[in-house]
Amino acid sequence: MKIAELWDRLLVWLSIRKPLYRYMHIEDFPDEWKEKTVYLLGTPENEWLAGFLCPCGCKKKIELVLLLEERPRWNLTIHKKRTLSIRPSVWLKKDCKSHFFLTEGNIRWCN
Repeated sequence: MKIAELWDRLLVWLSIRKPLYRYMHIEDFPDEWKEKTVYLLGTPENEWLAGFLCPCGCKKKIELVLLLEERPRWNLTIHKKRTLSIRPSVWLKKDCKSHFFLTEGNIRWCN
């Protein structure tokens, strides 16, 4: 882990820097999606779909399946400081071709 990444985590943990992305549990996706918001469909502890706008700014809606039996699927972790992480990385093969991790509410771009 790089020094800058450790520093960012420390600042978020100390509540000096707020994470970029927040999350909310909803029953259905809204008509208008807000930037830097991850929408979680399902109940807390039983989310099945995550949706958010691409962090590059292209406004593409990204939907990630969280169900264990589905492929591909992503893992969601909600942390004590109300931040979230999604694994593995998100890699858009078309359009903007963004490749990133969402880690503790922050975007970590892949090279």
